[in-house]
Amino acid sequence: MISATKRLSRRRGFTFIELMVVIIIITVLTSISAPLFKKTFAKIQLDQTLRQLQTFIGFLHQRSVIERKIIYLKVDNQQKQYWGQIHDSPARLRSYSFPEKFILDVKKITNPQDESILFYPDGAIDAVTIEISTPEEKSLSITTEGVYGGAKIKDE
Repeated sequence: MISATKRLSRRRGFTFIELMVVIIIITVLTSISAPLFKKTFAKIQLDQTLRQLQTFIGFLHQRSVIERKIIYLKVDNQQKQYWGQIHDSPARLRSYSFPEKFILDVKKITNPQDESILFYPDGAIDAVTIEISTPEEKSLSITTEGVYGGAKIKDE
């Protein structure tokens, strides 16, 4: 007759089949959740890029009023960056990059042939909508208020 301690010592670990079932369950759960994490990360990147652009618009607006100068906001989709520049000055105030997969589309209401967004010393901003889109066709946009300045985010 086998004692109780010998039976317990034989049964301490998991069988190979039990381990394989657990590995299969973990693999299935991971494969289901991975695309969700990817979409969530893209959404976070989109939100972060939009908030950074909104903050920069506010900075340029305030700086144009304080310095009493016209300031441009320029967007370059090929170089994947945008920057501020004081009128008649070649130097950039500040420059930001945005993710390679994003596209910034500037739609000006006032003076549509000029691609720059102007911030005036009296506090006015060119009326414009800037749409940031991803390859997954998710997009958000910022609209400027024109005469009184400021920018609002729209979720599309």
